[in-house]
Amino acid sequence: MNKAEGGFGFLEVVEEYEVARQLLDDCCEWLRTRGMRSVRGPTNFGDNDCPGVLIAGTEYPPAMLEAHTPAYYKDFLERYGMEKDHDLYAWRATFEQVGSELKGAPSDIVHVADAVSRTGTVTIRRIHMEDWAQEVSTIRYLFNTTMSQIPDSVPLSEAEFERLADQMRPFLDPDLALVAQIDGKPVGFCVLIPDTNRVLSRLNGRLFPFNWLKVKRYIREIDVVSFKLMGVLAEYRRRGIDAMLYVEALTQARKHGYKWLDGSLTSELNPAINLIAKGRGAELYKHYRLYRMEL
Repeated sequence: MNKAEGGFGFLEVVEEYEVARQLLDDCCEWLRTRGMRSVRGPTNFGDNDCPGVLIAGTEYPPAMLEAHTPAYYKDFLERYGMEKDHDLYAWRATFEQVGSELKGAPSDIVHVADAVSRTGTVTIRRIHMEDWAQEVSTIRYLFNTTMSQIPDSVPLSEAEFERLADQMRPFLDPDLALVAQIDGKPVGFCVLIPDTNRVLSRLNGRLFPFNWLKVKRYIREIDVVSFKLMGVLAEYRRRGIDAMLYVEALTQARKHGYKWLDGSLTSELNPAINLIAKGRGAELYKHYRLYRMEL
């Protein structure tokens, strides 16, 4: 994008509008002096790092890489003059719906995945943790390419993607990080992550100096897995590859004993993924909003 648009993030403010107004005034003035014509946010390091403020769902705890903001943030931003840029959603579904043999999964997806699997043209592999740098590069390429068709999508830089990947690495289960290949070429991916926020909340957000020793034990007790990343290259869509990834991800997550699945975050600018989530029986349980304003 070549927009003269700046952003703001890491918003933390007490429930006093004048305090919020002063923060936003300073933010907007800083952007104006640098030639920006509009402002959008909140995001942190980028659009995929805890974006937006909660519009609905404050009663639920945040999953990994999700924001969790008080209800008054929405009121403060709108009072300041900001308007909706676009909305984001979090979905959830229980593994009781799926069942141990995936009998509760959508039958069309299971049948498609089975049919594609029998052709032998597509293989699903887990990522190789011992070749971390190459795997991160592969997933970044797939992520940026598959997201490029969403309006105003900005590709993640190598440094930004590596930072996010390294943040996830200590908690990543390679059985839940999958790559689809055709003739050895990566064409799709799917990544599920144990909801480590459930661990951090028990440690009061502090890993050091001694709580780090408790992490591995607490991770084994997590019953929520978060569906964070999935995509198939455009030229390989409508071949059932997404169904294969979905079914394999569900199979592995169910095998590992997770009780329910969080799917977050999806954008209203990508209506297909939201229709799929709704059509598969998932519950929309959180609603986020990004705001923007002309300067």
